[in-house]
Amino acid sequence: VQARHILLMPVIDSTNAAAARIRAEEIARLINAGASFDSLQRVAHDPGEEKEIANYPVDSLLPTYAKALTGVDTGKVTVAFPLEVAGQPLRTKWAVARVMSRAPAGDMSYEIVRERIRQILGAQLGEQSFLSELRAKTYVDVRSP
Repeated sequence: VQARHILLMPVIDSTNAAAARIRAEEIARLINAGASFDSLQRVAHDPGEEKEIANYPVDSLLPTYAKALTGVDTGKVTVAFPLEVAGQPLRTKWAVARVMSRAPAGDMSYEIVRERIRQILGAQLGEQSFLSELRAKTYVDVRSP
């Protein structure tokens, strides 16, 4: 499944938590009425969260996402659904997702695997470079008493 979503993070109090649910439901309604997903995502999405899940097996998704995306066809939008934080009900985020495409279960194509490997290697090389830079900038002087 390839999906994009909009996440909303409420200010922490019960009134604003309920308002986030209402806002997420309104966003879903607007998208279904023809509003631009990209425009609403730009305005309402939590900047600390990913905006897109690409080429991800449904059985590997978080259960909340898997349940929300069940039965939603390509180009369709989910209803607003909660992303709860255990023990912190006021920290619940609300999401609205659009399914960009679906592919039948089976072996992944070479192109998808190649891109995933490229992304993983890029992240690892970036981490190694950052650690090397930190090591080069760090001076340690160990002295015996």
